[in-house]
Amino acid sequence: MNNERIDLEYLLEEDSLLQDLNWSIARFEQVEKLVKEMTAELKRCYEKIDWLQQTADLAADNIGRKDWDVFEEAMYEAGLWERPSE
Repeated sequence: MNNERIDLEYLLEEDSLLQDLNWSIARFEQVEKLVKEMTAELKRCYEKIDWLQQTADLAADNIGRKDWDVFEEAMYEAGLWERPSE
């Protein structure tokens, strides 16, 4: 999956896609491609949201601790962080 964002401004300008009742096969394929791109972008965003939520929950559990090694270990055990190579 690439990290490029979908050009939402372009999609908003393409309202003719929804108004044109005589879609050609090429137009349908274009819409199908856009839906696939939007689904992939949404999946990527959901993965980031999940990671951020898990990280925030672990951070909240460790607020007030003076030893952040416990937090780092919890992040590692949850699969949210990789230890730097030594």
